[in-house]
Amino acid sequence: MTQKEKNREKLKKQIAKLPTIKLSVKSKHTPGRPTNYTEALANKICHKVSTCTDGMRRMCDSNPDFPCCQTLMEWRFNYPEFAARYAQAKLIQADLFAEQIIDICDEPKITSEGNTTRKTTS
Repeated sequence: MTQKEKNREKLKKQIAKLPTIKLSVKSKHTPGRPTNYTEALANKICHKVSTCTDGMRRMCDSNPDFPCCQTLMEWRFNYPEFAARYAQAKLIQADLFAEQIIDICDEPKITSEGNTTRKTTS
């Protein structure tokens, strides 16, 4: 066994002998307002995300039942099940955007001369 390995083993033994320190911070006051997170509201939000092309801020502003945008971000961090459902809803929303892009590409274009052209694929 090399000197380096011996020192490492010695250090491991010394660390194992150290007492365990438990840190706990107890606050008399809970920060912020209590959350209004519910499964029903989370499902409603995810359904809305998956069926419209509005961004999060516009969606929250136009729906009085929804929390503010910052709260949704915090829910994504604090509630893993909501984060997973929200991510799935965003994937579905991405499909909506893709369909809109295809629709826009398929629309006839009006040129400056007033002619209608349609992009053709070969």
